[in-house]
Amino acid sequence: MYCMQCNYLLFNLTRPVCPECGRAFRVGDYRFEPGCVEYLCPGCLTPLDGGPPTPDRAGRPCAQCGTPLNADTLTVRPRRPDVVGILRDQYEDPGLPPGSLPTVWPVWKRVMVLDGDIFRDRAIRSSGDAYWFAASCLFVALATSGIVSSGLFFLIALVADEVGFMAGGVAAVPFAVFLGLMAAIAGPLVLGGGLALGTHVALTLLEPNCRPFHHTFRTACYAMAPVIIAGIPICGAFVAGPYAMTAYVIGIRAVHETSALVAVVSALWLPVLLMALLVLL
Repeated sequence: MYCMQCNYLLFNLTRPVCPECGRAFRVGDYRFEPGCVEYLCPGCLTPLDGGPPTPDRAGRPCAQCGTPLNADTLTVRPRRPDVVGILRDQYEDPGLPPGSLPTVWPVWKRVMVLDGDIFRDRAIRSSGDAYWFAASCLFVALATSGIVSSGLFFLIALVADEVGFMAGGVAAVPFAVFLGLMAAIAGPLVLGGGLALGTHVALTLLEPNCRPFHHTFRTACYAMAPVIIAGIPICGAFVAGPYAMTAYVIGIRAVHETSALVAVVSALWLPVLLMALLVLL
């Protein structure tokens, strides 16, 4: 049960704040092997029978001192010296590897409704999960755009009765598929990595206690969920861009637990600067 920012061991604390770096944490973000830890009231350190309180019992007072009990603010004491807590994921399934396809759809839906908590939940997963999520969204967007464009291309060729034109289009399909795959693979690293780097530079200046860079990178990857809309012809790209940046700002604010102003400035300064340069050039 280590701090996500400085790796300080968080056992036996009466407040859900890391004493080393000051980063707040939630006990519910960690999972333990059954029976390897015990939960205590943070007010009087009385062990709780039956583990942490269930959601329907949250807020009920401790029988000894009257402190309201919440599963995310309890004191955790290990029963063995070798016990560690593993960061949990809301959608984890013991029978599935991390980042497997069944997790993509529920995560995508929550990003699309601009749920800030999903960014915080996913920031504790691996960067590989975030990368493949972004790559999947980019691939769907490119595939949708390619299918629609190909359909219009062949329809025009058919109406114009240009058989040679149609044959050339068929021959170009494998090359287009290859380019789409390469774009989906490189996109999270180039777009997500570049955006996250610019954001994190600003965050380190404006918010010294921000989380490490990999949290910013994961946020940038999950904020790519709206790029799927870009597959819609003509209007899709104009909607996907602002939608993705809005999700990114919300994600930065939730993950780094900063103010709205810091999140907006950190997330948008680089895109705004690049757009200004493009307009001037």
